[in-house]
Amino acid sequence: MIAITWWAGGIVAGILFYAFAMMLELLLDISQDLKAVRKNFPNTNMPPKLGNSKMKLDSLKGYKMNAKD
Repeated sequence: MIAITWWAGGIVAGILFYAFAMMLELLLDISQDLKAVRKNFPNTNMPPKLGNSKMKLDSLKGYKMNAKD
């Protein structure tokens, strides 16, 4: 009975170590892909342009929100 307990514990520990190794391998792949993406895109510290909208908001002057809106 003691041997079966040790074998079962060893199998469970082996499965957990294998799963942890697979997670680390996937994390390494993601990290390498992210480094490649960062390398291919230019490094600019400028904020993104939000557009050049010339919309007039005069029609909304005096508008009040109701509970139904």
